[in-house]
Parts: sequence; structure tokens; C-alpha cells
Amino acid sequence: MLTVHYTGFRDEAFDTELAMQEATEQEDWQAVLSLARAYEEEPTRMIVMHTNLALFKLGLAGDQLFKYPSGNSPQHTRGQVLPIQMAGALFYYQYGHLNYAYRWSMEEMVEYGMSHHTLKYAVLTSSLNGESALAKKYNDVLKSTLFHRKWARDREAIINDPGRAMHNPVLLNILRLNAFNDVLDGDHSLLETFLLNHAAHSRGGNPELIDLSLLANLQLKQADRFWPRFFVYVNTQPRIPVHYQEAALLFNLQQPQPGIASITFDPLVLKRFNQFVERTKAYNNQPRERIKALMAEEFKGTYWYYYFFADLQLQQPVNHQPYQKL
Repeated sequence: MLTVHYTGFRDEAFDTELAMQEATEQEDWQAVLSLARAYEEEPTRMIVMHTNLALFKLGLAGDQLFKYPSGNSPQHTRGQVLPIQMAGALFYYQYGHLNYAYRWSMEEMVEYGMSHHTLKYAVLTSSLNGESALAKKYNDVLKSTLFHRKWARDREAIINDPGRAMHNPVLLNILRLNAFNDVLDGDHSLLETFLLNHAAHSRGGNPELIDLSLLANLQLKQADRFWPRFFVYVNTQPRIPVHYQEAALLFNLQQPQPGIASITFDPLVLKRFNQFVERTKAYNNQPRERIKALMAEEFKGTYWYYYFFADLQLQQPVNHQPYQKL
């Protein structure tokens, strides 16, 4: 008698990463967030990156970023698969790093051959950089395919007239995020680390870049870099997002700022912050894990909880200077 045994394995985290990547490529940010909410385990960094990008694109990150878990669950793969291998071009493009997006598209084509994925990012980055001849070269390859020729034909107008991008809200957003000295100087294949450090160390710029810098410094827990950008934001924007208020109250408690007295904080945020300080004093003699559990009951989803109890665990020290100085 011949007995056949069959075993199967499904990695829900990897399935979620792939679903998120597809939604991100379609720029369906609500779908990305729906997938994030549906995933109940500790997320991988790739899941967190997709979630954070979607929140940023929807203008919700300042109010909701820390309401989503910031996990670091390992991928269940035989060998290490770097995020930059899975979605380097995608994230670099969406955050305005056009040259890095093109570089990683080219790397993938050299290593594995052309694919619709790499060709599309080569078209997008080349056209937005004003390299129409190069963009046409890649686009013509896509036009010769059965399933991607419509996408290619839709891009012809912008390839022939790059100025049209300024009238396309989606492409204009990418160009506004590209308002820096976009040169290649080494990301060491550390996608999230490079993006966070680059944004955190940027100075000034348009509102989108200031917002991105604030978010990066909150994730890196860098109060000194937070304050200059926060005061610019307060003086130029009509409303202060909740997480920015939470961070300002916490950092001011640690190191008082002379300009903080003139800022009007949301009474509810102030009330919760005072409660957080009271609980911190009350739980002072408890073991750390017990304090974490008690604080989670009331304050999980706030920046204060993230600051004290979440570990970003990037792949290299975050206090290094960025590879690109602005």
C-alpha cells in the first residue's frame, strides 16, 4: 500500500504583504488600511511600512499613525528576503525618491529580467524626471504586451509633455515629495532605515516634506529634531494633529520649550496627558511588563505609549547622519 502524506503551509503575514503591495501599486490606500485592520497578529515591518504610507497619503498619519501596531514580526522564509527586494522601487517612488526608484527597478531588471512591475516604475520615474526618450523606450515595451498596453497608452501624454504632471494630483504629490537634492549616495539596501533617516534630517521644504519629517522624527523618538519642524508646522497650518500635540506635551515635560505657552492644545489631549503622567507616577514601582499592560488599557494608540513601550528595531543605528545631506 502506498500512503501519501500532504502538508501545506500558508504564511498569513506574507499573504497580507502581497495584498498590501497590490493595493499600494493601485494607490488604493483605503484597501491597505482595511488589510492592516484585518491582520490580528504582530505585523512585519513590511506591513507597517505599507500602513504608514497609506496613512500619510490619506493625510491621516498625524492623527492615526500610532493607533496601528508597530511590530517587527520576522518573515517565515528559508532565507532572508529584504523589503527592498520586495518593494524598493514602489516605496522610493511613493516617497518621491525618483532616482532610487529607478535604480532599484534597473537592479531588478539586471538580476531577474524585465517585468511589468520594473518597467512601469522605469516609465514613471523617467517621465517625471523629464527624460522622455528613456521613458518612451520602456513604455514601448509595455505597449507591445497584451495586459499592460492600456497602462502604457495612458502614459503617453505625460511622456510627450512632462508638464502635464503638474495638473495630475497624484503625480504632483510625487513631485512635491521630490523637492530635494535627489542623488544616489548609498542606502545600503536598508529601505525603511534610509527613508526614515532621510526624512528625519531634512530641513524646511513644502508642507508635505515638513509633515513627513515630523512623522519620521516621532517614529525615531528624536525630540531635538521634532521641535523646529513642529513650530514651523504650527505657524503654517490651521490645525495640529493629535499625535503632534501628544509628542509636544511629552517632549516639553522632558525639556521645556519657551514657545510652547502660546500654543493652544486640544483640551481632551491635555486631559489624557495629565492622566498619563499621573498613572506613570502611580505605577512607578511596578515591573516594566506590568506597567506596559496597565498603560495599554488606557493609552495604547497614543504617542506616549509608543514612545515608552514600542521598539522600532531598525536594521542599523538610527542616530547616524543620513547618507544624503540636504
